[in-house]
Amino acid sequence: MNGPCTLAILSDIHYAGAAEQARGRDYEYRAIANPALRCLIKLFRHFVWLRGPLNRNHLLDRFLEPVMHF
Repeated sequence: MNGPCTLAILSDIHYAGAAEQARGRDYEYRAIANPALRCLIKLFRHFVWLRGPLNRNHLLDRFLEPVMHF
């Protein structure tokens, strides 16, 4: 071995494909009939969970880029 080695552990990868992205940003709560519940889910998604889950593909690409040049 010629030097230090970096080990990255990555789990639960989700890469949103074109069909999934075509469903739109509101696909998770579009079918919820109760307006109060729909608002609560939107707030949870915005402030607690991952905001914009379908717009994160570039982060995986950026993470993998250094490895792909091996």
